[in-house]
Amino acid sequence: MHFDTADIPLGTDTTVEQILLPTTAPPPTTDLSEQFSQFWAFFSKLSIKQLKTQSSIGNLQNHLLSRIHYLEKASTNARTQQEQDLRGHFKSVRREVQIPKTVLSFEEHEFKQGVLAQSGIFSTDLDTIRKEVRDISKELDDKLAVIRNDLLEFRVETQGQLGSLSTNLAKLLAFVTKGRDDKKGEVSSIHGRGQPPSGDGDGSGSRSEPSRKRGSSGSRQKSWRYWLNE
Repeated sequence: MHFDTADIPLGTDTTVEQILLPTTAPPPTTDLSEQFSQFWAFFSKLSIKQLKTQSSIGNLQNHLLSRIHYLEKASTNARTQQEQDLRGHFKSVRREVQIPKTVLSFEEHEFKQGVLAQSGIFSTDLDTIRKEVRDISKELDDKLAVIRNDLLEFRVETQGQLGSLSTNLAKLLAFVTKGRDDKKGEVSSIHGRGQPPSGDGDGSGSRSEPSRKRGSSGSRQKSWRYWLNE
């Protein structure tokens, strides 16, 4: 294979560099597909005719190795950046999950504390109510015992008074019956003696009869008091 000046321009060894690398360096990118596309685009521009000297081949080899090293470094950086992005995203998700979880745990703790506090207050109120109920029950029991005692005493006293009243009524009835019998006996004796004499005798008899009646009334009144006070 023969090469002439028409196949490849003669000049410095920078021709390969101009073919492989652009005059302006591309901005750093982590898109490997774009990097490989640029590499194969530059490589497709080369031809065997352009490889005139051994120096050009060496320069081409060096530039290819440099380009491959650049691609490997870009690939490594891309993987590292992707891992960092994933870790950052994972940490962000964990923080987003941890914050509601922490808030939920705090709210749950506050709820438990509130429930415990309310339970303590309720227990205290319940104990107070129970104590008040016991005190009221004891007070009612004491009052009921006093009322029962008073009622028992009243019954005993009433029965005593009823017994005394019955006794007094029996004595009074006996006294009335005895007085009536005595009066009947006096009337019978008067009719048995006949009429008293007239004149002064009538007058004296009339005067003495009220005395007997008064005496009989006084004896009867005394006997009534006697029977009642006995």
